[in-house]
Amino acid sequence: IRPISIDFVAGSKLAPAAVEPRPHIFLFVIDSLRPDYLSPYNPAVGFTPRIAGFAAESIVFRNAFTRYGGTGLSVPSIWAGSVIPHKQYVQPFQPMNALDKLLEANGYRKWLSLNAITAELLGRGASFDELDRGRPEMEFAFCRTAGEIERKLQISPPAQPIFVDLLPQDLHVARVRGGSVPAGESYPGFDAPYASRVHQIDGCFGAFVDTLKRLGLYDRSLIVLTADHGEHLGEDGRWGHSYYMTPEVIQVPLMVHLPARVPAAPAARAADPDAISFLTDITPTIYGALGYQPVAANAFMGNPLVGADADILRQRRRGSYVLAASYGAVYAVVRRNGHRLYIADAVNGGDRAYERGADGRWTELSMTDTTRMVNQLLIRRHIDALRELYRIS
Repeated sequence: IRPISIDFVAGSKLAPAAVEPRPHIFLFVIDSLRPDYLSPYNPAVGFTPRIAGFAAESIVFRNAFTRYGGTGLSVPSIWAGSVIPHKQYVQPFQPMNALDKLLEANGYRKWLSLNAITAELLGRGASFDELDRGRPEMEFAFCRTAGEIERKLQISPPAQPIFVDLLPQDLHVARVRGGSVPAGESYPGFDAPYASRVHQIDGCFGAFVDTLKRLGLYDRSLIVLTADHGEHLGEDGRWGHSYYMTPEVIQVPLMVHLPARVPAAPAARAADPDAISFLTDITPTIYGALGYQPVAANAFMGNPLVGADADILRQRRRGSYVLAASYGAVYAVVRRNGHRLYIADAVNGGDRAYERGADGRWTELSMTDTTRMVNQLLIRRHIDALRELYRIS
């Protein structure tokens, strides 16, 4: 499969943004973080007060989904700002890397926790400051890496705009399942080892925000807090995420803190937090925050979540969207603004349908021939259109 060029701004070369100063960008993708373990999404949660404080100063997208149920394709789709072929990975990836094009055009200095995926996306010879140097990828921990960033900021305040990308593994099922809980902590109604780690991340995230405010960087920063996918924590005997596209896996948190001065127009900050949103919308949202007018050139590309055209937002609520597992033939269709879900599972077998009520709870529906026919047709059309776009024979 050969790459295509994914561009949100027409032209042979992306011109630098006209805004000054350019905002610092912090993209925190917490592997396997579930929204129902965060108080902005679940009022029963009492162990994330610092993230709740951040949410009060940010836009909380309450209806967010990943396009891929696994890190392997979810993270590349964020950088591309688009659905991509079911391949790890199309090479060279740079023509498809819409986020990196923006960073390069605007002179961003990149601070990255280098993992196997990022290395493939940026290619050989990429220039960046490596965080977590020398540590195995599965030992990336949010608190430790956030502390490293804080020290770098305090020792040498950035003279140019910085882009920070993290993919900490604190909540991955391999780290959490069977884990212990510190003495004195209790999380009734939640998976305790997982909740305890979320609580720890919350405290370190709050400390990081405090550092940005103390250094006068917070109002100049665009901060995205999200996850690459969710996680099964024993529901129906399931653990992990790799071969599932159930509600626990496809729903993600998505919070965006906009810089105070970019863009200045109130209309440019308009958002619809209850409309369905995707991780592939993050990159066009960053484009918009820098003053560009991002336009999706095809139906697979994302749209800005802030300052988007009202017609796009209305269409989004009415659309049908196909999601996929990263590592196998498991597909899902979300419809009716994220309140209907169909899953076709060729790994575990069978298919299922769900409906989400006003309280956010999912109820399994009886499968009908009509439901199966309509949704499988949508999946086939999605795959055919992607094949045509990438000229796959």
